[in-house]
Amino acid sequence: MSMLKLNTASLQRLPAQLTLNGTFQHTLRNAKGVSCAIEFDVLQCSKAIQFSVKGGPMWLSCTLARPVCLQRVVGFIESATNGTHWADAPYSEESDLVTEIESTLREVAVKRQGTYHLSTDDDIWVSIGAIGNRCRIEIDSTAFNMQLPTNTDEAYSQLHQNLHAFINACRATAHTA
Repeated sequence: MSMLKLNTASLQRLPAQLTLNGTFQHTLRNAKGVSCAIEFDVLQCSKAIQFSVKGGPMWLSCTLARPVCLQRVVGFIESATNGTHWADAPYSEESDLVTEIESTLREVAVKRQGTYHLSTDDDIWVSIGAIGNRCRIEIDSTAFNMQLPTNTDEAYSQLHQNLHAFINACRATAHTA
């Protein structure tokens, strides 16, 4: 079996893409001329980088600690595309570097579209909807609307602060009711 490998142009662009947020297109080829186009999604988090590969109907995701080793990322992309075992899989503590809340809020700040759901440790279910620079955070039937700054780091910071303040206010209200 001839394995699909990232082409030279993709290998040259990948280091710069790992410093950004976004979705990037790559092509993998094998020695027999077979090629496959994939989407590579990168999300910068505070202590790690999360990334996903989509080659067909399925997304495969991974979290790696900073600084990220390019060869590990290439190995993940090629293994995910070929459906083979990834020899340099993340260490268990690497996936713990990014919480569900951080990952979700960073995705909202970057993509600015869609509805996201998450829960807190004490089972408060939160729904976050974003369209452009508008964002709505809902807990049960209570909602908080906000404008997102255009800078993604500022948007994440405001989302993080407002979400925690909103959750605390909902907790306080629930305890007094």
